[in-house]
Amino acid sequence: MLGEFNKNSANPTSKLSETMRATAFTTHTYKHTTMGFLEDIQAMPNEYAYSRQFFDRYYVPNTPPSSLRAT
Repeated sequence: MLGEFNKNSANPTSKLSETMRATAFTTHTYKHTTMGFLEDIQAMPNEYAYSRQFFDRYYVPNTPPSSLRAT
């Protein structure tokens, strides 16, 4: 992800958009880009345990779909 972030941040239009969002939306979540900020991406390895816990909690087949077929 860091490589993709660096590739996109090299584009002047992307950098301008990120700066404008951060300035315009100081308290709203619109200031966040899809990939997040550089600090977020660099902190990802430190948050692996939380990510795994989130995944295990919400990405499980609690109620798998079922289908009936009549012949």
